[in-house]
Amino acid sequence: MVNACAAQLHRLLASPGLPCDAVATLNSADNVFTTLDSLLRAGAPLPSRWFLSGHEGDMEAVTRVYDALSEALRETGETGPVFTALREACRHWKALEGLLRAGSPLPEPWRRA
Repeated sequence: MVNACAAQLHRLLASPGLPCDAVATLNSADNVFTTLDSLLRAGAPLPSRWFLSGHEGDMEAVTRVYDALSEALRETGETGPVFTALREACRHWKALEGLLRAGSPLPEPWRRA
């Protein structure tokens, strides 16, 4: 399930697409991220493309990216602000996914004991 969620987010947030589709795309991405977030908070295995190196690294930096993504995905309203939020969500997802594929520590909400 986590692999499917990560893959779907990768597709949804690969590009912001057209402004006329922004509300639907952002809502879909938010729903998928909520599912992934819930699974990882509950201790589900990490997506197979993410590498947990075991070193502490900069947990604060990765947590800031996670928080910025989460905030962008919660935007509601008119097409203009939602499209801006979708562009931000795309940027933050790419950053988060890149960090996690490179072995960054997990963001604080997903930390394992």
